[in-house]
Amino acid sequence: STDAPVEFDPESARIWANADPARVRSLLDELGFRTIRQRLPFDLDLHRDGQMSLFGAGRAETDWRPVEGPEPARSMVAELSTGETPALVGLIRGGPAELELGGLAVSRGANSWWISDPAGLLGELTPWLSDPELPKNVYAGKELWRALAAAGVELAGVELDADIAAHLASGGENFNGLRPLVARNLDQISSQTVPDNDGIAEAAETGPGEPVRAAQAIERISERVWPQLQGQGLEDAYRRIELPLVPVLARMEDRGVAMDPGVLEGLESSIEAEIGELTGQIHDAAGENFNINSTRALVRILYEVLKLPVLEKTASGAPSTARRALERLGEQEKPHRIIGLLKEYRELATLLRSYLRPLPKLVGADGRIHPRYSQTGSVTGRVATRNPNLQATPVRSRRGRAIRRAFTAAPGRVLVSADYSQIDLRVLAHISGDENLIAAFQNDLDIHTATAAQLFGTSLEDVTERMREQAKTVNFGIVYGITAHGLAWRSDLDFEGSAALIKSYFERYPGVEAYMQGTRERAHRDGYTRTLGGRLRRHHDLRASGNRRLAAEREAINMPIQGTSAEILKLAMIDLDRHIRRNDLPAEITLQIHDELLIEIDPGIRDQFVPALVDIMNSAMELRVPLKTDVAIGPNWAETRPVPTG
Repeated sequence: STDAPVEFDPESARIWANADPARVRSLLDELGFRTIRQRLPFDLDLHRDGQMSLFGAGRAETDWRPVEGPEPARSMVAELSTGETPALVGLIRGGPAELELGGLAVSRGANSWWISDPAGLLGELTPWLSDPELPKNVYAGKELWRALAAAGVELAGVELDADIAAHLASGGENFNGLRPLVARNLDQISSQTVPDNDGIAEAAETGPGEPVRAAQAIERISERVWPQLQGQGLEDAYRRIELPLVPVLARMEDRGVAMDPGVLEGLESSIEAEIGELTGQIHDAAGENFNINSTRALVRILYEVLKLPVLEKTASGAPSTARRALERLGEQEKPHRIIGLLKEYRELATLLRSYLRPLPKLVGADGRIHPRYSQTGSVTGRVATRNPNLQATPVRSRRGRAIRRAFTAAPGRVLVSADYSQIDLRVLAHISGDENLIAAFQNDLDIHTATAAQLFGTSLEDVTERMREQAKTVNFGIVYGITAHGLAWRSDLDFEGSAALIKSYFERYPGVEAYMQGTRERAHRDGYTRTLGGRLRRHHDLRASGNRRLAAEREAINMPIQGTSAEILKLAMIDLDRHIRRNDLPAEITLQIHDELLIEIDPGIRDQFVPALVDIMNSAMELRVPLKTDVAIGPNWAETRPVPTG
C-alpha cells in the first residue's frame, strides 16, 4: 500500500539540513562507512542559497596572485615569514629517477599565490623553503623534497605532511591520491576541484587552477588533522618517526637500487624452460591438454576428470582452485601428483609475471631501479614500495632467492645487508612481559630451540630438527594469532596434535597468552590497538560475526607487534641516514625490505661502518630484550656473507 498515514516532509529529511557534522563523521568512521562518508557534504559550509563552498565559514574564494618576478617573490616570502602556517603544493612531473618542479602553489587564509617558474626565483624562494624555523604544511612532501633537491634546494620546516598525518589520524587508511584524501577529510565535491594524482602530475596537468585549489584544501585539512593527532595521542609518532622519515625515503628513491638485468634475463630463460616441462607433466597427469591458467578448465580437470574431493569453495559456492584449496588437496593421505606440479607451476609463473619480465624494463639509464616508497600503504605502519613492489620479492624459496643476485652494488662499492633477527618475537617478548621468552632472548639462545625444549620438556641438546621446526611454526604463528586449524595446515601435525602443542605453548609462556587475551578484550572495548610508538589501527570488523570477527581479532593481536617492529626499523633508518650525512660517509641506504636494509658502501670504510651500523640498529628502541642485527657483505644481495658484529 502507498497510502499509509505517514507524515513526511522531504525537505526536512535532507541529511545535511540539521546534521551535526562532527557527530555524523564520528559515527560513520566508527562503523567503517568510508564510501558513504566520502559522498556526504557534511564538512562543507553552506551559503544561504544552499550552494557549497570549498573554503569554509568566513572564507571566500579570491583570485590567486601570480608570482612572476623577484620583487613579488620577495614580497610573498616576507608576508609568509610571520603569522599562520601556509600550505604548499607543487606541480611535480617526471620520475622515477628524477622529479622536476613545474610550479608551486601557496595558500594562507584568504590569500593564494601561484609561482609558475620556481627554478627562476630560487634566489628569492630558497631562504624561505630551506629555513627550518619557517613552518610549512605540504602534500606529498617526499615528492616535493625530491623535486626541490633536483633544483639544489633542501626543503626544511615541514610542519605537517597532510597525507601522512591524515593516514595516522584515521587509524591507518591509505588515501591513494589527493582526491581521495580531500574527499575523506573534507568532502566529495571539493575533491573534484583538485588534481587527480598522488603527488606526481600527469603530463597534461598544468597550473595554476588545480594546484592552487589543492593548496587551499591542504590548508583546511591541516587545520583539522592537527587536533585529531593531538587528541588521539599520535603527535609523538608523527613528529619522532613519520615526519623525519620523509627525507630519508626521498634520498633512497633518488639513489635507487643497482640492478643487473642480465641476471634476470638468464633466470627468465631457465624458468620459461622449466614451465614448459611442467606444462607437459601436468597435461600428462591430467590425461589431456588444457589451459592451466583457466580457472574453469582447472575446475573441470580436478573435480570432474580426476574426481578429487571438493575441500574448498569460492564465495559463490563453486569448487575452488585457489592456493588454500591446493594446499588442502596436497595434505590428503595420498595426494594426486598433479597438485604438487600445479603449485610449482604457479610459483614459477608468478616469478615470471611479477619480477623476471617487468623488472628489467624498470632499470633506468643509470643502471638502477627507483621504486616509490609509501608511508601510508600499510595499516600496520610498514613501509610499502610500488613500481615495483619490492617488498613482495620472494626471498625464501630457492628460485626466489636467485632473484637477489640481480640486486647489486655500484662499481667500486659493496653491498651491506643489515637484517633484524627475529624482531617480531623480540617485540612480543617485550610487550607480553613473559619471563621465559625474555630469558631466552637475554641469554642469546636460539629462540626456536629454546621454545622446543619448553614445549617438549627436554634439554636444549636433545631438541631434534623436527621439534625445532614445529616450535618455529608456533613461534611465528603466535604473532599472527594462529589457531589449531592454522597450525595443522602449516605443519605435519593433525588438529589434535596442533591443539595440544598450542596449549603447551601457553602453559610455558603464560605472559603471551595473557597478552593475546588482554589485547583482544581491549580491542573490543576501544575499537583499536596501538604500537609502542603510539600508532593506532582501528578494527571495524570486531563488531562482525564469524570469520570476519576472528580475523579482526587476529589483526588486533598482531598490530602492536608488527607495527612496533616497523617503527624500530624506521627509527634505525632515520638514525643511520643522520650518521651517514653527519660524517659525510661514502655510503647510501638503497633498499628497505621486510626487516632488512641494503646499504652501498665504499669497501674502505667497512671496518668503521659495520660497528656503527650495528650500534645504531640495536639501539633504535629500548626493549626488555636486546635487539640483534645480522650483517652480511658482498657484491650482490644473494652473495653477501655474514661478518662478525662483536
